[in-house]
Amino acid sequence: MQSLAFLSNLGGTEIVVIAVIALLLFGKRLPEVARNFGKGMAEFKRGMNEATSEVKREMDQAADAAEAAKREVEADVQKMDADAAKAEPGATKAVASPEPVPPEKAPSHEVDPA
Repeated sequence: MQSLAFLSNLGGTEIVVIAVIALLLFGKRLPEVARNFGKGMAEFKRGMNEATSEVKREMDQAADAAEAAKREVEADVQKMDADAAKAEPGATKAVASPEPVPPEKAPSHEVDPA
């Protein structure tokens, strides 16, 4: 069981003082206040677990979608390779570049004014 961070350094005397103050403040309502506090903590933990599982589920779906897109691109590249081999027996294979092309080596799309 995890303890709250601010309660980890409390000694016996501090706990007794806190209990006396709580008894003075809440009196007969103390059990009800404690019960509601416990319910609130349980609801908070349930919400945190739900949010964590939802984020994990979304991340898994995104990873699955990325993997499916990767497989689709690989299949398209293989199809292009097969089509190129049929068209020209000595043609080179299509290769997907994993690294971006630096701007100085990129083809220019400027129109020549002449």
